[in-house]
Amino acid sequence: QGVVRGVSMGGGRVVSTGQDKELRVWDLATGACERVLTGHDEDVRGVSATVDGRMAATCSFDKSVRVWNLETGAEISRMDGHSDKVFGVSMAGNGGKVVSCSWDMSVRVWDVG
Repeated sequence: QGVVRGVSMGGGRVVSTGQDKELRVWDLATGACERVLTGHDEDVRGVSATVDGRMAATCSFDKSVRVWNLETGAEISRMDGHSDKVFGVSMAGNGGKVVSCSWDMSVRVWDVG
């Protein structure tokens, strides 16, 4: 629903984010939507999945960065600290660290715990 803002791929999954504040997990082979994850309060601007497709990090105009378990749909972690909209995110291949950038002119490195 609405504009797709971000897309990432890993482990046979495609993850998309958008203006609808949701994260969608797709099966790459079939194109079927496996699940829809919710939690952000504003546009989800970016997504970065792990190589194995088990986790993904998202960033949003709600100033948060979140890490999700794509197999269960659970939110693993929420990182707050930016004082303005977050528009970029990158997750390390193994999911141990996340980097984000914001309109507050900062780049932050987060440990996923």
